[in-house]
Amino acid sequence: MNKNKPSVPRRMPERPGEGFAVTSTRHNVVNVDGVTGVSLTADFSSAPVPDRRYVADVASVVRVDDIVQLIFGQQKVGTDDLRSLVVIHMSCSAIRNFLDNSETINTAMRLIKTKFSLSSRKLIDIKHEPTQTVALAASIIMASVSGREACLDFYYSSPYVAVQVAQGGKFMVDPTARIMLPVNLLLSILEKLDEIKADLPTDAVMKADLPTDEVTL
Repeated sequence: MNKNKPSVPRRMPERPGEGFAVTSTRHNVVNVDGVTGVSLTADFSSAPVPDRRYVADVASVVRVDDIVQLIFGQQKVGTDDLRSLVVIHMSCSAIRNFLDNSETINTAMRLIKTKFSLSSRKLIDIKHEPTQTVALAASIIMASVSGREACLDFYYSSPYVAVQVAQGGKFMVDPTARIMLPVNLLLSILEKLDEIKADLPTDAVMKADLPTDEVTL
């Protein structure tokens, strides 16, 4: 046996339960720090729609260290009290990746804002959680807009999958939740995310190009 022969890293197996495979193309890239990473182009047209559905009439965006919380809520009828909340936890890198690939949706939002003379809906400050609060993790957002209505589909792809993709494996995603919301509320969320974009890290090892925004004016 040649002890000096370099060992070949064992490819990580595809694990049941990681989600659904979506069509993707890998590109090796060299990051600004000289580290080789993976750039991924993915087609989400065949990705299943999340089973969890939630309609939101208020929202908030909160950054906590390296996590951005996208918070969606329902208000009780006739009051400002909250009936329920859905908190989506996303890494700063995932948020930046979404913003870097959201040119289509941003252009559409500007056109819709002018067409319907819309103003942004004020994001709320949440001081206390209602009893019905659930927190979920996501790493990918698909945004869709039609007239005055908007929809956000959230998916999660685990760090295990990131390593698997880097080794030539499939890109797997797990549907997390679908959030239905007014288009002016989405506008406020995008404006808030754009405000904090400059402070978000750019050190993602795997970046994804997700040209999947859907728009109807």
